[in-house]
Amino acid sequence: MRHLLLVCGMFAAAVLLLSAPQVRADGIDTFTLNESLNGIDTTTLSWQLPAAGVPDLGLDGAGFAFYNVSTSEYLDGVLQTTIPNDTIVYLVGYGLYDSLQLGVFGSSTLPYSGLESAPVFIPGTYTGTDPIDPTIASTLTISTPEPSVLLMLSIGFLALVGAIALKKIQA
Repeated sequence: MRHLLLVCGMFAAAVLLLSAPQVRADGIDTFTLNESLNGIDTTTLSWQLPAAGVPDLGLDGAGFAFYNVSTSEYLDGVLQTTIPNDTIVYLVGYGLYDSLQLGVFGSSTLPYSGLESAPVFIPGTYTGTDPIDPTIASTLTISTPEPSVLLMLSIGFLALVGAIALKKIQA
């Protein structure tokens, strides 16, 4: 009976530690927007937002906006400028763009789920075109950083405790 309780407890702890909110790496997603005309002069814009953030402006059915987002702009991999107060806007049916008019329009999939007043971003790669010039290809990549150090330490500690407990039961 004791062995069964120990195994069930370890299974429950592992499920709780590996659940989706923990894997989201503290709830921050990294956004990378690439625009390139025939592979020449690639412009990259990158920023971070909460995976399930509350936008500064959210109109259900219309879109949302995040203000004062710190973005970094690169040209062919070389940092050009950092914009501390950029605005990121998503319009339903059109796409996503920033205050520099860099963006991805016409993507077949939406990069979030839920209502526009509380979007939850979906990691993945989304392709489309530039909002101003449709001949320029755009790609938006939403990625989730690695799990937090606390999660990895907890899993290691759980494995150590489980190994010691099994050794005591077998002895």
